[in-house]
Amino acid sequence: MIISKVNNKNLQFPHIQLYNFIFLVIIVGDVKEVVKMKKVAQEMKNNLIIFITLLCSLSLIVLLSIYIGINNINNKAKIRLLKDKIEEQEKLTDKTKKYIRELNKNENIVFLGDSITEIYPIREIYGDKMYINQGVSGYTTNDILDRMPEMVYKYNPTKVILLIGTNDISKEASEEKQKEIVQNIKKIHQDIKKNRPSAKLYIESLYPVNRNMDKKMVYHRTNEVIKQINERIKKYCEEEKITYINLYDDLTDKNGDFDENYTYDGLHPSVLGYAKITKLLIPYVYE
Repeated sequence: MIISKVNNKNLQFPHIQLYNFIFLVIIVGDVKEVVKMKKVAQEMKNNLIIFITLLCSLSLIVLLSIYIGINNINNKAKIRLLKDKIEEQEKLTDKTKKYIRELNKNENIVFLGDSITEIYPIREIYGDKMYINQGVSGYTTNDILDRMPEMVYKYNPTKVILLIGTNDISKEASEEKQKEIVQNIKKIHQDIKKNRPSAKLYIESLYPVNRNMDKKMVYHRTNEVIKQINERIKKYCEEEKITYINLYDDLTDKNGDFDENYTYDGLHPSVLGYAKITKLLIPYVYE
């Protein structure tokens, strides 16, 4: 046995000391055989490393598949839960609508007034036959009084929302005229109370005007006079325990005029104006 003839790199046994190599040579009896054994061992080691690598990769794939599967299950569960919540919300919405219909099925609400009421798209906004628009362009308090049976009584209303008086002062705004407006509103109230005692009356304040817009439309109306009339109406409502709805303040700008955002001619509300009015009226309509 001549150990020196063996290439030194063949003696690079991992984890084996030199004396172990000599011991193996003595046992086996041949350096070449020992080197051959080393190569076989190295190949086995490499194969083992490949096997372990493949096993780890396979395990990783399996774990990843399990993770994705669990996520898919969780996502499906979340989607199902979301759908259930949406369906539950839709059922709740349907129940709410049904409840409102049941609550209001015996309601019959008359909106009574002049052109401001006539133009108000009541049916389109509130969307039910129980809302009756009895606004007539150009009407005054006297006109309403003359037609109470056909404008109010025949509908047997549970509520009457009254807005009237601005046409009374279109040509004249004297003290006497102001008193006449309030007196006629009192008569309207008394007539409803007598002929339809179960009906509840709501009286709106007169709306402001804007004389900087269409002066021919606004004509002799002024906000000073309108505010005085509103104060008289408010006082009467307080005395008779009638619901007074003050819309005047919510429709004015910083100068005290009918806000240009809410009117298209200084007298009648614009689309945005009616949207604002509706927002303020809804609590009274549905109470």
